[in-house]
Amino acid sequence: MRSKENSERLEWLQNHVDMHSDKILQERITFNSMTNSVGPRRFLHAGILRKSKSDKELIVFLFNDFLLLCTGNKSLGDSQFSFNKHTHLNLTIYKQPMFLSALEIGASAGSSSRKPSVNSDVEPNTGIWLRTLESTLNLEARTQNDRTLWINKITEAVSTFSEAHSSYQSKQKSVEATGMSEAAGRLLLIAEKAEGLKRPTPGGDIDAYCEATLGCQEQKSSVVSGCSPHWNTSMQFLVRDISQEIVCLTVYDRDYFAPNEFLGRTELKVSDIVEECRVKMGPITRSVKLLEADSGLITIKLDIQLFN
Repeated sequence: MRSKENSERLEWLQNHVDMHSDKILQERITFNSMTNSVGPRRFLHAGILRKSKSDKELIVFLFNDFLLLCTGNKSLGDSQFSFNKHTHLNLTIYKQPMFLSALEIGASAGSSSRKPSVNSDVEPNTGIWLRTLESTLNLEARTQNDRTLWINKITEAVSTFSEAHSSYQSKQKSVEATGMSEAAGRLLLIAEKAEGLKRPTPGGDIDAYCEATLGCQEQKSSVVSGCSPHWNTSMQFLVRDISQEIVCLTVYDRDYFAPNEFLGRTELKVSDIVEECRVKMGPITRSVKLLEADSGLITIKLDIQLFN
Protein backbone atom coordinates (compact mmCIF):
# COMPACT_ATOMS: atom_id res chain seq x y z
CA MET A 1 0.00 0.00 0.00
CA ARG A 2 2.89 2.37 0.76
CA SER A 3 4.45 1.62 -2.60
CA LYS A 4 1.13 2.25 -4.35
CA GLU A 5 0.62 5.53 -2.48
CA ASN A 6 4.17 6.64 -3.34
CA SER A 7 3.60 5.85 -7.03
CA GLU A 8 0.29 7.72 -7.07
CA ARG A 9 1.84 10.84 -5.56
CA LEU A 10 4.71 10.80 -8.02
CA GLU A 11 2.24 10.46 -10.89
CA TRP A 12 0.24 13.38 -9.42
CA LEU A 13 3.38 15.51 -9.58
CA GLN A 14 4.11 14.41 -13.15
CA ASN A 15 0.66 15.64 -14.19
CA HIS A 16 0.63 18.89 -12.18
CA VAL A 17 4.21 20.25 -12.40
CA ASP A 18 5.08 22.26 -15.51
CA MET A 19 8.14 20.67 -17.13
CA HIS A 20 8.69 23.35 -19.76
CA SER A 21 10.78 25.68 -17.57
CA ASP A 22 13.82 25.41 -19.82
CA LYS A 23 15.64 28.28 -18.11
CA ILE A 24 15.39 26.53 -14.73
CA LEU A 25 15.58 22.79 -15.37
CA GLN A 26 18.76 21.17 -16.63
CA GLU A 27 16.65 18.26 -17.82
CA ARG A 28 13.06 17.08 -17.66
CA ILE A 29 12.15 15.25 -14.45
CA THR A 30 10.42 11.89 -14.59
CA PHE A 31 9.19 11.63 -11.02
CA ASN A 32 8.07 8.00 -10.96
CA SER A 33 11.39 6.50 -12.01
CA MET A 34 14.77 5.34 -10.79
CA THR A 35 16.98 8.02 -9.28
CA ASN A 36 20.53 8.58 -10.42
CA SER A 37 22.10 6.97 -7.35
CA VAL A 38 19.70 5.72 -4.63
CA GLY A 39 17.32 3.35 -6.38
CA PRO A 40 13.62 4.09 -7.02
CA ARG A 41 12.49 7.64 -6.28
CA ARG A 42 10.46 8.01 -3.07
CA PHE A 43 8.29 10.91 -1.99
CA LEU A 44 9.03 11.84 1.63
CA HIS A 45 7.24 15.05 2.60
CA ALA A 46 5.38 18.10 1.25
CA GLY A 47 4.06 21.38 2.57
CA ILE A 48 3.98 25.14 2.32
CA LEU A 49 6.91 27.42 3.11
CA ARG A 50 7.15 31.16 2.51
CA LYS A 51 10.10 33.33 1.56
CA SER A 52 11.08 35.36 4.61
CA LYS A 53 11.35 38.78 2.99
CA SER A 54 8.75 38.72 0.22
CA ASP A 55 6.26 36.31 1.87
CA LYS A 56 6.08 34.46 -1.47
CA GLU A 57 4.21 31.16 -1.09
CA LEU A 58 6.19 28.06 -2.09
CA ILE A 59 4.88 24.51 -2.22
CA VAL A 60 7.83 22.27 -1.35
CA PHE A 61 8.32 18.56 -2.07
CA LEU A 62 11.02 16.38 -0.52
CA PHE A 63 12.24 13.20 -2.23
CA ASN A 64 15.02 10.76 -1.41
CA ASP A 65 17.38 12.52 -3.84
CA PHE A 66 16.35 16.20 -4.07
CA LEU A 67 14.14 19.00 -2.76
CA LEU A 68 11.76 20.73 -5.17
CA LEU A 69 10.33 24.25 -4.68
CA CYS A 70 7.26 25.23 -6.71
CA THR A 71 4.73 28.03 -7.00
CA GLY A 72 1.02 27.39 -7.58
CA ASN A 73 -1.42 28.97 -10.01
CA LYS A 74 -3.47 29.98 -6.96
CA SER A 75 -2.69 30.69 -3.32
CA LEU A 76 -3.46 28.03 -0.73
CA GLY A 77 -3.62 30.63 2.04
CA ASP A 78 -3.47 29.11 5.50
CA SER A 79 -4.62 25.66 4.38
CA GLN A 80 -2.30 22.67 4.34
CA PHE A 81 -1.24 21.22 0.99
CA SER A 82 -3.03 17.98 0.10
CA PHE A 83 -2.67 15.73 -2.96
CA ASN A 84 -6.33 14.75 -2.64
CA LYS A 85 -7.83 18.19 -2.07
CA HIS A 86 -5.80 20.23 -4.55
CA THR A 87 -6.57 18.25 -7.69
CA HIS A 88 -6.88 21.42 -9.82
CA LEU A 89 -3.63 22.99 -8.64
CA ASN A 90 -1.00 23.57 -11.33
CA LEU A 91 2.61 24.05 -10.27
CA THR A 92 5.58 25.85 -11.76
CA ILE A 93 9.15 25.07 -10.67
CA TYR A 94 10.47 28.05 -8.71
CA LYS A 95 14.20 27.32 -8.91
CA GLN A 96 16.68 24.56 -9.74
CA PRO A 97 15.99 21.49 -7.54
CA MET A 98 18.25 21.28 -4.50
CA PHE A 99 20.14 17.97 -4.43
CA LEU A 100 20.52 16.25 -1.07
CA SER A 101 24.20 15.60 -1.77
CA ALA A 102 24.91 19.31 -1.14
CA LEU A 103 21.97 20.45 0.99
CA GLU A 104 22.06 21.82 4.54
CA ILE A 105 19.15 23.01 6.69
CA GLY A 106 18.83 24.84 10.00
CA ALA A 107 16.53 26.97 12.12
CA SER A 108 16.70 30.76 12.07
CA ALA A 109 14.93 33.55 13.90
CA GLY A 110 13.35 34.61 10.61
CA SER A 111 12.22 38.02 9.47
CA SER A 112 8.89 37.39 7.78
CA SER A 113 6.99 40.35 6.36
CA ARG A 114 3.76 38.47 6.99
CA LYS A 115 1.84 39.93 9.93
CA PRO A 116 -0.15 37.32 11.87
CA SER A 117 -3.77 38.16 12.59
CA VAL A 118 -5.54 37.38 15.84
CA ASN A 119 -6.86 34.11 14.48
CA SER A 120 -3.74 33.20 12.51
CA ASP A 121 -1.67 30.18 13.46
CA VAL A 122 1.54 31.84 12.24
CA GLU A 123 3.96 31.90 15.14
CA PRO A 124 7.23 33.78 15.69
CA ASN A 125 10.60 32.06 15.27
CA THR A 126 9.49 29.76 12.45
CA GLY A 127 12.44 30.57 10.18
CA ILE A 128 14.35 27.95 8.18
CA TRP A 129 17.48 28.38 6.08
CA LEU A 130 18.35 26.06 3.20
CA ARG A 131 21.92 26.15 1.91
CA THR A 132 23.59 24.62 -1.13
CA LEU A 133 27.01 25.31 -2.65
CA GLU A 134 25.46 28.04 -4.81
CA SER A 135 23.09 29.91 -2.50
CA THR A 136 21.20 30.24 0.80
CA LEU A 137 17.41 30.53 0.95
CA ASN A 138 15.58 31.92 3.99
CA LEU A 139 12.05 30.61 4.48
CA GLU A 140 9.22 30.63 7.03
CA ALA A 141 7.21 27.59 8.13
CA ARG A 142 3.56 27.89 9.14
CA THR A 143 4.19 26.97 12.79
CA GLN A 144 7.08 26.05 15.06
CA ASN A 145 5.99 22.41 14.93
CA ASP A 146 5.93 22.58 11.13
CA ARG A 147 9.46 24.04 11.16
CA THR A 148 10.67 21.21 13.42
CA LEU A 149 9.06 18.63 11.12
CA TRP A 150 10.73 20.08 8.02
CA ILE A 151 14.15 20.20 9.69
CA ASN A 152 13.83 16.60 10.90
CA LYS A 153 12.56 15.28 7.55
CA ILE A 154 15.26 16.98 5.48
CA THR A 155 18.05 16.14 7.97
CA GLU A 156 17.03 12.48 7.94
CA ALA A 157 16.82 12.41 4.12
CA VAL A 158 20.27 14.01 3.76
CA SER A 159 21.74 11.56 6.29
CA THR A 160 20.23 8.53 4.51
CA PHE A 161 21.52 9.76 1.16
CA SER A 162 25.00 10.37 2.60
CA GLU A 163 25.14 6.92 4.21
CA ALA A 164 24.27 5.23 0.91
CA HIS A 165 27.01 7.19 -0.87
CA SER A 166 29.60 6.48 1.88
CA SER A 167 28.77 2.78 1.81
CA TYR A 168 29.47 2.66 -1.92
CA GLN A 169 32.81 4.46 -1.51
CA SER A 170 33.85 2.12 1.33
CA LYS A 171 33.18 -0.90 -0.85
CA GLN A 172 35.33 0.61 -3.61
CA LYS A 173 38.23 1.24 -1.20
CA SER A 174 37.93 -2.31 0.18
CA VAL A 175 38.15 -3.73 -3.33
CA GLU A 176 41.22 -1.60 -4.08
CA ALA A 177 42.95 -2.61 -0.84
CA THR A 178 42.31 -6.31 -1.50
CA GLY A 179 43.56 -6.00 -5.06
CA MET A 180 46.80 -4.28 -4.06
CA SER A 181 48.10 -7.32 -2.19
CA GLU A 182 47.49 -9.57 -5.21
CA ALA A 183 48.40 -7.14 -7.98
CA ALA A 184 50.79 -8.05 -10.78
CA GLY A 185 50.96 -4.52 -12.12
CA ARG A 186 49.37 -1.11 -12.46
CA LEU A 187 47.50 0.13 -15.52
CA LEU A 188 47.69 3.88 -16.21
CA LEU A 189 44.87 5.22 -18.37
CA ILE A 190 44.04 8.72 -19.61
CA ALA A 191 40.56 9.22 -21.06
CA GLU A 192 41.45 11.99 -23.49
CA LYS A 193 38.34 12.71 -25.56
CA ALA A 194 35.35 11.43 -27.51
CA GLU A 195 33.94 12.44 -30.88
CA GLY A 196 30.59 12.15 -32.62
CA LEU A 197 28.52 11.18 -29.59
CA LYS A 198 24.79 10.83 -30.18
CA ARG A 199 21.92 10.31 -27.75
CA PRO A 200 19.59 7.37 -28.52
CA THR A 201 16.61 9.54 -27.49
CA PRO A 202 16.32 13.02 -29.04
CA GLY A 203 16.18 16.25 -27.06
CA GLY A 204 18.48 17.98 -24.60
CA ASP A 205 22.22 18.56 -24.50
CA ILE A 206 24.83 15.87 -23.92
CA ASP A 207 26.82 16.01 -20.67
CA ALA A 208 29.24 13.19 -21.33
CA TYR A 209 31.60 11.26 -19.10
CA CYS A 210 33.63 8.08 -19.46
CA GLU A 211 33.42 5.23 -16.96
CA ALA A 212 36.34 2.78 -16.96
CA THR A 213 36.22 -0.56 -15.15
CA LEU A 214 38.73 -3.32 -14.58
CA GLY A 215 37.23 -6.20 -12.63
CA CYS A 216 35.57 -4.64 -9.55
CA GLN A 217 37.55 -1.41 -9.88
CA GLU A 218 35.74 1.59 -11.33
CA GLN A 219 36.77 5.16 -12.13
CA LYS A 220 35.06 8.02 -13.95
CA SER A 221 36.16 11.04 -15.92
CA SER A 222 34.86 14.54 -15.40
CA VAL A 223 31.55 15.53 -17.03
CA VAL A 224 31.93 17.71 -20.13
CA SER A 225 29.12 19.12 -22.27
CA GLY A 226 28.94 18.56 -26.01
CA CYS A 227 29.12 15.82 -28.64
CA SER A 228 32.94 15.93 -28.70
CA PRO A 229 34.06 16.28 -25.06
CA HIS A 230 37.72 16.61 -24.02
CA TRP A 231 38.18 15.02 -20.57
CA ASN A 232 41.95 14.44 -20.17
CA THR A 233 41.21 12.50 -16.98
CA SER A 234 43.91 10.24 -15.50
CA MET A 235 43.00 6.89 -13.93
CA GLN A 236 44.91 4.00 -12.34
CA PHE A 237 43.95 0.34 -11.96
CA LEU A 238 45.61 -2.64 -10.30
CA VAL A 239 46.03 -5.64 -12.58
CA ARG A 240 45.94 -9.12 -11.05
CA ASP A 241 45.63 -11.45 -14.06
CA ILE A 242 47.32 -10.03 -17.15
CA SER A 243 46.18 -12.83 -19.43
CA GLN A 244 42.48 -12.70 -18.51
CA GLU A 245 41.48 -9.19 -17.44
CA ILE A 246 39.70 -6.69 -19.70
CA VAL A 247 39.34 -2.90 -19.48
CA CYS A 248 35.76 -1.79 -20.19
CA LEU A 249 35.15 1.80 -21.30
CA THR A 250 31.58 3.11 -21.31
CA VAL A 251 30.41 6.60 -22.21
CA TYR A 252 27.28 8.03 -20.59
CA ASP A 253 25.20 11.16 -20.77
CA ARG A 254 25.04 12.47 -17.19
CA ASP A 255 21.45 12.83 -16.02
CA TYR A 256 20.38 14.31 -12.69
CA PHE A 257 16.90 12.91 -12.12
CA ALA A 258 17.17 9.51 -13.84
CA PRO A 259 19.82 6.85 -14.53
CA ASN A 260 22.55 8.09 -16.84
CA GLU A 261 21.95 7.44 -20.54
CA PHE A 262 24.19 4.95 -22.35
CA LEU A 263 26.11 6.38 -25.34
CA GLY A 264 28.39 3.46 -26.25
CA ARG A 265 31.08 1.13 -24.95
CA THR A 266 34.26 -0.70 -25.92
CA GLU A 267 36.67 -3.24 -24.42
CA LEU A 268 40.45 -3.71 -24.43
CA LYS A 269 42.35 -6.81 -23.36
CA VAL A 270 45.08 -6.11 -20.78
CA SER A 271 47.33 -8.65 -22.49
CA ASP A 272 47.13 -6.67 -25.76
CA ILE A 273 47.99 -3.45 -23.91
CA VAL A 274 51.02 -5.09 -22.27
CA GLU A 275 52.28 -6.40 -25.60
CA GLU A 276 51.81 -3.10 -27.46
CA CYS A 277 53.51 -1.11 -24.67
CA ARG A 278 56.41 -3.58 -24.71
CA VAL A 279 56.86 -3.23 -28.49
CA LYS A 280 56.67 0.58 -28.42
CA MET A 281 58.62 0.74 -25.15
CA GLY A 282 56.25 3.23 -23.59
CA PRO A 283 52.70 4.60 -23.53
CA ILE A 284 50.33 4.01 -26.43
CA THR A 285 47.39 6.02 -27.75
CA ARG A 286 44.30 4.39 -29.21
CA SER A 287 41.17 5.76 -30.91
CA VAL A 288 38.44 3.13 -30.65
CA LYS A 289 34.92 3.02 -32.09
CA LEU A 290 32.13 2.87 -29.52
CA LEU A 291 30.02 -0.28 -29.84
CA GLU A 292 26.25 -0.62 -29.35
CA ALA A 293 25.85 3.00 -30.49
CA ASP A 294 24.98 4.69 -33.79
CA SER A 295 28.19 6.71 -33.73
CA GLY A 296 31.07 7.74 -31.52
CA LEU A 297 34.82 7.39 -31.12
CA ILE A 298 36.86 7.49 -27.91
CA THR A 299 40.58 8.30 -27.64
CA ILE A 300 42.60 6.98 -24.70
CA LYS A 301 46.26 6.84 -23.66
CA LEU A 302 47.53 3.69 -21.94
CA ASP A 303 50.63 2.53 -20.11
CA ILE A 304 51.31 -0.40 -17.79
CA GLN A 305 53.83 -0.98 -15.01
CA LEU A 306 54.56 -4.62 -14.04
CA PHE A 307 55.66 -5.27 -10.45
CA ASN A 308 57.72 -8.36 -11.28
